Amino acid sequence: MRRPVVVRVCAVILRGTRVLMVRHVEERREFWTLPGGGVEAGETPAQAVLREVAEETRLAGTVGPVLYERAYRSVDDRDVLETCFLVEVSPDARPEKGFDPELAADARVIRQVGWRDLSLLADDRQVSLALPHLNRLSICRDSGLEF
Repeated sequence: MRRPVVVRVCAVILRGTRVLMVRHVEERREFWTLPGGGVEAGETPAQAVLREVAEETRLAGTVGPVLYERAYRSVDDRDVLETCFLVEVSPDARPEKGFDPELAADARVIRQVGWRDLSLLADDRQVSLALPHLNRLSICRDSGLEF
């Protein structure tokens, strides 16, 4: 019997040639990722991405276009459908480390939020999938960055 598909979202939030990412530290691994998470019952993916951005970075945003959709198998062997949105925030907004409210205080995995240079992230799975679409939208070219 197949498990149901997990529906996830993530956000590309840009400042010039930098993208906002969240650093997770889990029991067996540590990684930087785009802000995002699961879509909750009754939510649209667009609503979910704004909620996740607010939870993880304390930023309010506006949903832009879908940059990519992909299906993959998670590390815990679940089928996942991920939609990545371009999200705009105020240019003077300052991100702060948030948390996943569904996790207990002693199980929180978000350790840091920060702006990371896109030119150093071409090997990142999520960023590499978003870059061609950012180029298509002329967002990277307008910032002097093209992949």
